[in-house]
Amino acid sequence: MSWSALAWAVRQQLPSTQKLVLIMLAERHNSDTGRCDPSHERLAEDCGLTRRSVMDQVKKLEESGYIRAMNRAKGALKLSNHYVLNLSFGVPEKAPALPNDPFLVVKHVHQGGETGSPGVVNHVPNVVNDVHQGGEAGSHKPVTEPVKEPLKKERAPRMAAPALPRPDGVTEQTWADWLALRKAKNAPVSMTVLTLAIAEAEKASLDLENFLQIWCLRGSQGLQADWLKPADLTGRPKTSKTPVRDNFGGVNYGQARKI
Repeated sequence: MSWSALAWAVRQQLPSTQKLVLIMLAERHNSDTGRCDPSHERLAEDCGLTRRSVMDQVKKLEESGYIRAMNRAKGALKLSNHYVLNLSFGVPEKAPALPNDPFLVVKHVHQGGETGSPGVVNHVPNVVNDVHQGGEAGSHKPVTEPVKEPLKKERAPRMAAPALPRPDGVTEQTWADWLALRKAKNAPVSMTVLTLAIAEAEKASLDLENFLQIWCLRGSQGLQADWLKPADLTGRPKTSKTPVRDNFGGVNYGQARKI
C-alpha cells in the first residue's frame, strides 16, 4: 500500500463509486516497486461491485485524467492492466516512474504533429545486430541474438493486516456480525473500508451502529447511502453526524476521514 497514493485518492472530489474504485487502486499500489496491476475481478471483490461496473468506473477515471490504464501481455496471453495513478492531478505529487515489468506493453500516444510537441516520440534508438566479419569496408552480416526469457520472481506471501479495534458506539454483536459478513464475502477489513463506511453513514444521516446493522441485514459485500431504501430506514433514528470519536483503540479514524 502507498500511503501518499491513498491520501491523494481520498482527497479527490468524485462520485462515490468512482472514488471507491480509485481508493482501492491506491490501496493496491506498491510504493516501492510502482506496481499496481489488480485484475478487474480483484477490484470487484474489493469494492463490492460487479466486474462490469468496475470496468466502467476505470474507464471514467482514465477519461477524467486520474489514472492511466496500460495493457500487459505475455506473448499472446493478456494479463491484468497496469494502472498509473496521476498523483499530480489536484495535489502536486511526483508522478511515479513505470515499474520494471518485462510484460508491460507501452503504447506511444501522439498528441502533436511537430517536433518537440508533448507526447510525440521523435526519436527511436537504432538497434544494431550487425557484426563485421569481412575485409572490405561496410561488409556486415546480420546476426540474431538469442532472446533471454526474464527470470520469474516468486512473490513473497502477503502479510495479514492487523485487526481493527471495534469503534466506539458500535456494539460487540453488530461488529462481530459485520466482520463475519466481510469474511464470508472474502472482502478486506481495513482502515480504508471503515473510513468509507463512516462517510456513507453520515450521508444517510445514520450512526455507524445502525448503518452496519443494515449492511448485515442486506448481506451485501458493499453498501452505499444511495442504495438504501425507505424500508431500510424504518424505525431507525437519524443523526446529523455519526457519533464516532475521532480516536478509538489507538487508531485516529477521524483524521483519516479528513485526508
